[in-house]
Amino acid sequence: KSDTTLISEIKAGLLKKLSVEVILLPAIDLPSSAFYKPRKRYIADSLLHFLSSHNAGRYEEIVGITEKDISTKKGEIVNWGVLGLGSCPGEACVISTFRAGKNKVSTKEFERRMTTLALHEIGHTYGLEHCPEFTCLMKDAHGKMNLDDGDSYCKSCKKYLRDHGIITE
Repeated sequence: KSDTTLISEIKAGLLKKLSVEVILLPAIDLPSSAFYKPRKRYIADSLLHFLSSHNAGRYEEIVGITEKDISTKKGEIVNWGVLGLGSCPGEACVISTFRAGKNKVSTKEFERRMTTLALHEIGHTYGLEHCPEFTCLMKDAHGKMNLDDGDSYCKSCKKYLRDHGIITE
C-alpha cells in the first residue's frame, strides 16, 4: 500500500536539502525471505540486499519506504526494531513508518519526521557515520525515536556532503 502524499513530501524534502535527482519507482512487494516470523518483522539488512539487487546499479542510491516493522541485529540482540537502516557507504537504505508515531503527531509533523529519517539513512549511503552533534540529523538514535531533535545536517556533515557533491549550499 502506498501513501502518495507522504512519498511526495519525502521527495520534496530530499530535493530541498540535497542536490540530487529523485525518481519515484513503482511499489514492489517486500521479499518473503526477509520476513522474521517470530517477531513478525522484516530484517532490514535483507531488505538492503533486496533493494541493491533490484536496483542493479541503475541508480546511485535507492530508498525503500515501508509501513512494515523492520529490524536489524544490534550487539547480542538478534532482532532490534529500527526506524531505518542504510548501507554505510552503499547504494541502499530502507525506512519504515511503523515506529515513527504516525498517530501521535500531526500529519505535517509525521511527514517531517519521515523526511528527516530518509535524509539520515541517505546520509549513511553516502558514507556519513553517526554524528556526535545533538541537533544534527545524523546523530545516533541510541534506541529512541529522536526525529524531532533536528532536521538539518550540522556544519561538519554539510561540509562532507558538499565535498562529495551531494549538496551545493
